Formats: sequence, C-alpha cells, structure tokens
Amino acid sequence: MTKIRTSLRTRVAGIALFATIGFSLPAAYAAPAATLKVCINKVTGAALVKSACASSEIAFSEQSYSASRDRILYVAKKGAKYKTIKAAVDATVTLRPSAASPVVVRVAPGTYTLSGGVTIPGYVTVEGAGREATTIKTSTTSGIFLGSNSALRALTVESTLNVDGRSVIQTAPGTTSITLENLGVSVSGAFWIQSAIILTEGDNTVR
Repeated sequence: MTKIRTSLRTRVAGIALFATIGFSLPAAYAAPAATLKVCINKVTGAALVKSACASSEIAFSEQSYSASRDRILYVAKKGAKYKTIKAAVDATVTLRPSAASPVVVRVAPGTYTLSGGVTIPGYVTVEGAGREATTIKTSTTSGIFLGSNSALRALTVESTLNVDGRSVIQTAPGTTSITLENLGVSVSGAFWIQSAIILTEGDNTVR
C-alpha cells in the first residue's frame, strides 16, 4: 500500500488575532504545513476511507494527478467508470490527446471481448495489467486499428477473426510512430491469409 502525502496549509484569521492581542498578521502568513495521508483505489482512482486502506492494493502516486502528466481512464469489470475498452477509447477523443497531453486507457485484469473494431487515436496508450493478466478478444470481423503516435502495452490480443486477409493489429497507410510493447498476440481462423500484426510504414517501435 502506498500513501500519498498532500500538504495542507491553514491561514490564521487576522480579525481574531486583532481582538485578542491587538494586531493582525500579514495576509500571506501561513501556519506550518500539516500532512494529510490519502489512500487511493488503483482501479477507480477514488479516495478510500481509513478502514479500507489496509486491505486495498494501491498503485498510484502524486504524478498520476498532475495536469502535465498522462491523463488516465480506467477500464474494469467492476468499480471503474468504463466497463469496455471501446467505451474508454471513444471517450479519449473528448480529452483531445496531444503530444503535450497524452491519454492512457488502463485496463484491469480480465478478458474483454470487442463487439467490433476499435481504433486507438493518436497519443493514446491502451495498457493492460500484463500479458498474463489482461486479454482482449477481437470480434469475428475486425481487429484493433492504431493511429499515429498510439501504443499498446502489457496485454494479450486473441484473434477470433473469420475474414480472409485481415490482421489482428494493423495500421492504415501513412500511420507512424506506433509503439507495441510486452504484447502477446494469437491468430486463429479458417482462412490462410491472416496476420497477427501489420505495420505498413513509418518509424515504429516494437519491444
């Protein structure tokens, strides 16, 4: 369990001091900082009451909440705002991801089945809890499409494609700067021409 420390400062009211000791302190005066310890649920990002901290797994730091850091949307079967990967990925568009302000879709352990194709926009990362923990199953007709400067990390994609000439993970012509890291990909189907990953062009990273 990790505890986040947040500094809280209290300001002394000048009018009360004036009444008791005859003068007021400068408005900018602040008493010594107090420390507030907050436990955060790693799936939902919600603050937990003290009694829940001992049994809850914590994996956040103050950097997760900084405006200059990656913004995070959470997907989980229970306890998260988004129950499906597509719903969370679609929601990233309203956040206007950019190089200066990217977005992460963090997926909790479990198996998630896509009802259709999903396109990951630029500057969006879909990150699982590990190849053995998070699995995405594609639909029978479409897989995962990657936009420029997008990424897939720490999960397994299992194909149930049943369309000739399709791939599980692919990019459109002109798409660049894709990152694939710590992935498992499996392909199955009745057709000969099926691919696990197709990166058409550009400066891409595969680890």
